[in-house]
Amino acid sequence: MKFYNDTVEIVYDEKKHKYARLVDGKKVIIPSVTTILKVLNKPALVPWAAKMVAEKMLRIMPREEVKDCGLFAGPVLWESFEKIVMEAKSAPRDILVDAADVGKEAHKIIETMINASFQALLATDIGIVNVKDGWQKQIKDSRVVNCVTAALDWMKLHKVVWQSTESVVYSKIYDYAGIIDGRALVSSCEDKTCCPETEKDVPSLIDWKSSNGFYAEYFLQTAAYQFAHEEENDQQLIADRWILRLGKEDGEFEPWRAGPREFMPDFTAFEKCLELSRAFKLIEDRVAETKKKLKKIAAKDWLDLEE
Repeated sequence: MKFYNDTVEIVYDEKKHKYARLVDGKKVIIPSVTTILKVLNKPALVPWAAKMVAEKMLRIMPREEVKDCGLFAGPVLWESFEKIVMEAKSAPRDILVDAADVGKEAHKIIETMINASFQALLATDIGIVNVKDGWQKQIKDSRVVNCVTAALDWMKLHKVVWQSTESVVYSKIYDYAGIIDGRALVSSCEDKTCCPETEKDVPSLIDWKSSNGFYAEYFLQTAAYQFAHEEENDQQLIADRWILRLGKEDGEFEPWRAGPREFMPDFTAFEKCLELSRAFKLIEDRVAETKKKLKKIAAKDWLDLEE
């Protein structure tokens, strides 16, 4: 992909989710926005992981019911018990992988629907998504159906007119990259808690989330996308950022809107994360290099002893 009048070329590895900038034919790895934000502490993750392990342990532990006494843990060899514990240990990873798969499929279907709107509709309706009845029958996972349903309901409520979807952005100033889920013109709805001002066709950045909760880092993520987009396209300014949490279980959407006033605080916080991420990467590289040297020294000492 080429940026800034074809002066910058970026390569993206979708499987590894890694970006590289081509310099004289060589790849220079650059961080993604989501990688940069991994420096943020996530205190809720540890108790959540512990809870998932405990719940899986309770599900897979052998049980037997004793008459008039209730349910007891069944007799199990220690070796078997160790296997049960180690199996339960994978619960958080299994849940995260499953959730990521649901989100990825929902994203793909939403993107397909938006792209179809660009191709199939009249010029006066370009970017408005119209979906035929029965689309749900093609999707096996009901959670994916719920996510897509929530996204379509939000589009309809806000009379959304799409301009682009799944577009890669790159910041030459800060040397990072990322993918914007979509850009669109969004109109206010009747809910004043959601849309305090009556506006129509507001240039907006859209980010879909299929997570069970909402996290503050989403504001930093979308601010980074907005900055990179506007840096290269100074005539296509973005006013609002919409972060839409799509309910996997209930098919409802939870809208979070950030306007122009919130952009600078959010992007400033992202800058701090970028600075910390790069400083820590230098230290990690130094430690890795030291470990290599120590291994070489240890190997040489061992050879000297053998001689």
